[in-house]
Amino acid sequence: MGACMEAFNQWMEEAGLPETVRLALALAVDELLANILSHAYRQDRDRQLSISARCAACVVELTLGDDGPFFDPTQAPQPDLCVPLEQRHAGGLGLWLVRHAVDHVSYRRFDNRNELTLRKSWGDASDAVVEHGEIVPH
Repeated sequence: MGACMEAFNQWMEEAGLPETVRLALALAVDELLANILSHAYRQDRDRQLSISARCAACVVELTLGDDGPFFDPTQAPQPDLCVPLEQRHAGGLGLWLVRHAVDHVSYRRFDNRNELTLRKSWGDASDAVVEHGEIVPH
C-alpha cells in the first residue's frame, strides 16, 4: 500500500493540486485502500485493485476499483458521534472521514467490481458539474 500511496502523492504534486486538496485526497484514498485490503481482500491478496485519476478545471476525480465482494460504502450507516467513545462500536469513522474529506462520493457495481468515485474541487470550481463523465466548469 505504501508504494501505491507514494505514486498517488507524486501524481497529485505533479498535477499541481493545492496542498489542502492533496491532504484531503491522501486521507480519503489511504482510508479506502486500507478498507479494501483489510475487508474486501482479507487473506486473498491476489486480487485486482485500480485507481484512476483526472484533474480539470480545479476539480479532481478519482475512481477506486476492486474485485472484492459487493460493498457500497455510500450506504454504510453514519457513526453516531454523540455517543461517548467508550460506548461506540468499532468502525465507521474512516468512511465518515472520507465523506467529509471530499465533495462527492458515488458507488456503482460494474462487471463484478466495486467502483467508488470521489470528487474534490477548489477555487472557482465549486460550481463545476459532471456531464457524461467529463468535468465541465459550470
